[in-house]
Amino acid sequence: MAVYTGNSETIDIAIDRNQTVSLTQPGSEIFGADLNPAVNGNDALASLNDGIGVPAGSFSITGRNGINASIPVAAGATVNDVIMAINSLVVPLFSVTASLNSSRDGLLLTDSSTSSTVISQSLTVTESGGTTAESLGILGQRDGDLIGRSLNPIVTANTLIADLDGGNGLTLGSINIVNGGLTTLVDLTGLATIGQVLDSIDSLTPPVNAANVTATLNSQGNGFRVVSNNPTTVAVVQNVGTGDTASILGIGGGGNLFLVLESLEAALLADDTSAISGLLDALSSSGDHISDTRAIFGVASNRMDKVDAIHDDSVVALTEQLSAVEDSDIIQDASDIAALELAFEATLNVSARVLQTSILDFLRR
Repeated sequence: MAVYTGNSETIDIAIDRNQTVSLTQPGSEIFGADLNPAVNGNDALASLNDGIGVPAGSFSITGRNGINASIPVAAGATVNDVIMAINSLVVPLFSVTASLNSSRDGLLLTDSSTSSTVISQSLTVTESGGTTAESLGILGQRDGDLIGRSLNPIVTANTLIADLDGGNGLTLGSINIVNGGLTTLVDLTGLATIGQVLDSIDSLTPPVNAANVTATLNSQGNGFRVVSNNPTTVAVVQNVGTGDTASILGIGGGGNLFLVLESLEAALLADDTSAISGLLDALSSSGDHISDTRAIFGVASNRMDKVDAIHDDSVVALTEQLSAVEDSDIIQDASDIAALELAFEATLNVSARVLQTSILDFLRR
């Protein structure tokens, strides 16, 4: 099974004052569908770091006031267990507390040392003989609060629907499952966990109806898929009406390009005409989605080109202004001043001869 597991970060650059442009988009949003669950306090440490987990052990935290404490982490612990272990320390003047960071993708260590406290060093986290702190994403030191790196929890049956999409949550509706020429409607509205979604799909087996499919978590831990229990057919999951539930879950509707291509290959080999028909529609949707993404980056590229042209024009204008002031030809300027002085003196001489003024003319005024 092919599943996209590329980077999930974006790169933004400033193109002008208070203006930024995204240079990248996570590949999982274009080619696949990473459910991207946020870190939940109830997550087992074993589910973090793409399923690699966090080893049992201990680490040390030293606050900016120099007070140190050791934190043990037991096997089978949860994220909340680590947070509570730090926050419940009974160490006089220890100034560090733990919580989930604002992005809900890792931990946050907050040092409450104030200006009235003698601050002697940076907030520092060190290992106590293992790799526990590094696996928790908090190894290192900061002059202020320490924001941990992304812990990348995998999707499990206990993962909340509200925690998906980085904590933004997903709004589920109905999906159609086409298998062997028969279509079954599945209503996922209001389900709270991934486990409930899997159970709702797995219950669609004969004699209840003819869906005859199984929903399983994928090996990468970032989603799940629906497969036919009949080796001669290929299950196809579709959106219902204007809904996008199959797409956002990454199980159909063109939301996962690699899944579409893999399923289309299987359908062609099995000569499953109903699956081929449904997958061609999904393939078209995937192509439309990629075209939309290209258009988004085309707009961003045009913005950068326009700003670049404006900046180039500004550089030319400023260069001309600076040249007029700083790149003066001394000999030419001296000649111009001499010519102006000569013209001024000639004007005075002509005026004196024409007007023939005397002291009486000034007295009359």
